Amino acid sequence: MIVPRHFWIFDSPKNACRLTVSGDVGFMHLMLLEGTTALRGYDLVDDPFKVSSTTNEGYVRLRYHDGREEWLIIGRQSKRRAGQPRQETGHDSGVLAKAAAAGVELHWRSELELAGKEVLLDNWLTLCAIMTRARPYPSYMEQEIFLGQLKRHGALRVGDVLASPDVDNAIMLAVIARSLQNGMVETDLGRRLFGLHSLLNRVVS
Repeated sequence: MIVPRHFWIFDSPKNACRLTVSGDVGFMHLMLLEGTTALRGYDLVDDPFKVSSTTNEGYVRLRYHDGREEWLIIGRQSKRRAGQPRQETGHDSGVLAKAAAAGVELHWRSELELAGKEVLLDNWLTLCAIMTRARPYPSYMEQEIFLGQLKRHGALRVGDVLASPDVDNAIMLAVIARSLQNGMVETDLGRRLFGLHSLLNRVVS
């Protein structure tokens, strides 16, 4: 029996490109990568979600701001305990050998690591959509206003930022979303839905 899988096509703000993913687990893990501030970007190598090929050696390449690189295999593994490496299969062993030869760490992710992250996932779905909708429009004015407010106050609620005169709210929301994505500001995205009352705290590096 063939089980149908959801097919996702989405614009990745972190990579500035359109990605195609087969399966909910893979898509949700990519959403979490969008919100990982330490990541500069990620690449789908050899089609890890088997959308356009039948290769069994696909993986996700993670590129960090500090220059590190790691590889990631994403798939369902209902019986595996969280944190436990999977038993090597034909798929895993091939990628494992490549990772070892390249000198990079290889990690596995399944549906088990998604437990308890429903709010975080919903927030990054929203934030990615916000950034995608505003992508064609210049944001330098809203960016300047937002940075000025952060410098003066250090912490702001989203509703207060949007109340600023002479700003486009859709573009300002995208500026806020990008600032959350790159780690310039932070708010509680793991327990509270992003909205007008979200408190944005400036991150001091």
